[in-house]
Amino acid sequence: MTARAFPPVDPASFARLFEPHTAEQFVDEYWPERSLHIEGDPERVSSLFYMPELRNPTSLFHTHPEDVQLVFRADPTTTNSFGNVFLPPAKAAVLYQSGMTVSFPNMQRSIPMLGAFTQYLEQLTGVMPGTVDAIGALSRPGMGFNRHFDAIDVLIIQIHGTKKWHISQQPAVRYPTVNHVAGTPIIGELHAYAPPAAASWGADPAPSDLRTVLLRPGSVLFVPRGYWHQTEAGSDESFSVSIGFRTPSCADIVLRELHRRLLAHTEWRRPVPGGSGGPAHRTTERALRQMEALLAALDTAVGPMRGTDVLPTRPTFESASQVCQRMRETFVPEATSGLSLIAQFRLIAGQQPEAFYIELADGTMQISEGEHPSPSLRISSSLADFLQFAASPADGPALLEQGRIQVHPMDMKVLGGLLGSFAMFR
Repeated sequence: MTARAFPPVDPASFARLFEPHTAEQFVDEYWPERSLHIEGDPERVSSLFYMPELRNPTSLFHTHPEDVQLVFRADPTTTNSFGNVFLPPAKAAVLYQSGMTVSFPNMQRSIPMLGAFTQYLEQLTGVMPGTVDAIGALSRPGMGFNRHFDAIDVLIIQIHGTKKWHISQQPAVRYPTVNHVAGTPIIGELHAYAPPAAASWGADPAPSDLRTVLLRPGSVLFVPRGYWHQTEAGSDESFSVSIGFRTPSCADIVLRELHRRLLAHTEWRRPVPGGSGGPAHRTTERALRQMEALLAALDTAVGPMRGTDVLPTRPTFESASQVCQRMRETFVPEATSGLSLIAQFRLIAGQQPEAFYIELADGTMQISEGEHPSPSLRISSSLADFLQFAASPADGPALLEQGRIQVHPMDMKVLGGLLGSFAMFR
């Protein structure tokens, strides 16, 4: 897998998008609670997103590496009825001409500047690596998305044309975990927390507190999750980039740790014999007895849980040399029994990569600066991404998929043995 090659960018150039606010003010005063609309000089956008794909967005139909989403009005007589379908970009290009809106997902994977921008936002807001992505929205004149709210926070940057946004001033629901389109049934987990007003979500033409903003090239709009919004392109073709913050909820984080703890007990891994809807009454009773016994001992199985258990605090490292020193201090010789390898690291801290290699040989370890002539494993990434990858296995697949961690050869067993040799990564 090829690692994302981010161009060298001064963070101050990205911070210009928030002017007259500072980037820190955006985080402290708006994200992720309050919407924000900023009008700005179009040049601040063109100077940042100068790539040919964004200057001529229809070229994305030829260059985007994955399927795109087409959104169309399912019932032309109903404003809140629409459908969507995923198609290869070349096929989508034909349907786009008929008036559909097209979304290009995961643009940060194929456009280096957007990759650098999403990584900047991850560091600015402190969210987990791999949870911020970039989606391009290309609309024909007069087209857009019907009224809905999202389960993610979205930062929109208007690149070409104009687009009218109608946004509620209060959330329909605080911190939703699923998207919802007005006029469609409330399904799934949304039932657990939908407010009483949800009964009229599909009946009213629109919430009474909608405000309208017009995005022009250079405009920036932040829409928190749970806020109603709908869009309509102006008289010209409209193209914008939406940055989605897919930050996990507190419940997601706690459930991940709870799941890990329960799986450590044999009885919690046992299959449930039948269930409440099973045809055999005797089997159902046995399942209930088993579950009652497990729940009665739940506190013992889980044990006390603290904030540091689900959001572990980790030391801050500013250079690879600091990481090397900490690895020397936390080496666990007995964990390397039978393990022999030479791992070459290239970690970028700031603008410059730092190279070092680790030699493990049956209980011994040596860390040296520079390049080894024939390592058995190579690892390349930014310093921050490597630390996140090593300390949080659940984030590993996203970091690998996006190319933010490059491992060659890709051998997860060997990689796990390497990281497991140091207590700092456990």
